[in-house]
Amino acid sequence: METHNLGPNGGLVYCMDYLEQNFDWLLERLEALQGRRYVLFDFPGQVELYTHGEAVQRLLQRLEKWGCRLTAVHLVDAHHCSDAGKFISAVLISLTTMVRLELPHVNVLSKVDLVESYGRLAFDLNFYTDVVDVQRLLPYVGTRSTYKDPGREGEEGGGREDENGWEEEVREGSIEDGGEGKRDGREAGTSGGGRFARRYRKLNEALCELIEDFSLVAFHPLNIQDADCIERVLAVVDKCNGYLLGAEERALVGREGEAALLSTLSGLAFRAQPDADRVKDVQDRYMDIEDRDENSLSKNKAR
Repeated sequence: METHNLGPNGGLVYCMDYLEQNFDWLLERLEALQGRRYVLFDFPGQVELYTHGEAVQRLLQRLEKWGCRLTAVHLVDAHHCSDAGKFISAVLISLTTMVRLELPHVNVLSKVDLVESYGRLAFDLNFYTDVVDVQRLLPYVGTRSTYKDPGREGEEGGGREDENGWEEEVREGSIEDGGEGKRDGREAGTSGGGRFARRYRKLNEALCELIEDFSLVAFHPLNIQDADCIERVLAVVDKCNGYLLGAEERALVGREGEAALLSTLSGLAFRAQPDADRVKDVQDRYMDIEDRDENSLSKNKAR
């Protein structure tokens, strides 16, 4: 960065280009691993490397030609769920990365134990992991949507309450709230009468429509301190890259135990598929849902 007068982003782009030009160096390090070939490539979180640049895509293609069975694992912080605009952006980045990298792809909602650290969510966790009917987030774009505790009805608040008991507050510095337009019975926080507000609303509507047209993105919840969450995510990744037993595992279990272990791992991979019960279990552990309207929690399951 100092030599070429580059900033952090430019430095990362330069590094990926440099690594591509010196691909033989990378292959030498991989060959040195000998039989241990389950490798994690920890890439930078700079989204431009995957949504705009082509060096990473070409690197991965060359690794595939070399014989690697690759799976992309994309981590998104769960706290984005508390901000509708950020969540829509995160889903769009995930979708763009999936389309550009052209690899088996696992999207992970990481730090799920902190999912409500920035405020209670407008919908249950299944809504955010399944990414179905994402346009229901549009009324909350440009607002901070927090659940209104029935026990605090007498306290002052600067927002308004929707039909499910949720209080919508306009975020400081965001688009001013106006009286124009409603969606699903709730006033949209971006429904101001200004030209920018109207354009911003149309932009988010178009993004949601694009996401739903592709209908490719779904998230697996992960808490790095939860062994069950880790096991399930790992099983999904293993199933995507075709890994069941490597040479070391076969040597450990022997031929007699190989069939039993294969059966166990196959069952684990099956259980790791996204399902409502698994996500609900994570929700029960990490989200406060006692006071929520039961109807609001199950609305997204209609589809």
